[in-house]
Amino acid sequence: MRRAQCNYVNRSGATVDWSQLGQAYALAVGVSCGIAVGARKLVEAGPPAVKRLGIAVPYAAVVCAGGANVAFTRLPEMNNGVPIADADGNALGISKAAAVTSVTKTVMSRNVCLPIAPMLLPPLAMAAIRTVVPLSGVAAVVAETGLVAGSIYGALPLAIAIFPQEISIPVASLEPEFQNLKGSNGKPLEYVVCNKGL
Repeated sequence: MRRAQCNYVNRSGATVDWSQLGQAYALAVGVSCGIAVGARKLVEAGPPAVKRLGIAVPYAAVVCAGGANVAFTRLPEMNNGVPIADADGNALGISKAAAVTSVTKTVMSRNVCLPIAPMLLPPLAMAAIRTVVPLSGVAAVVAETGLVAGSIYGALPLAIAIFPQEISIPVASLEPEFQNLKGSNGKPLEYVVCNKGL
């Protein structure tokens, strides 16, 4: 639930719809459980080469659940659009295309890139460590917890920094009504700026 709340309050909107927040949480739980169970069964039923992919099943479940959660939570933005402005901060209107770009970049940074480190690096690092130092019991738990914590604290700032908070979007990718915008100098605008949300 905390992840759903985090996605909801870090969108570019300002109001809170508790019903939508609950639906986003239920969607994320359903997607992650469905993928975790379904993909695990497919991997276990496959040949040995496919069974090696089992390490990526939790990552796939987290990515899909997080992506679905962000997309559903920010669906009103994609339906209604987000404010866009020129480089000087002058408001230009509301764009649905800019909202889709914002949500896509948020999913890429928060749900695709962020889980890579804490979900894939610790198991690989533990396997490497165990070839040198035989860890078991409490020592193994402490080592793995340290690796996961270090991966999260290292990956979070990097993942969020992939795309800036205020993103530039080419005017050519916006709706037709924004194609002939001109800046304060009278020249056609090539880029607009919008708040991506976190």
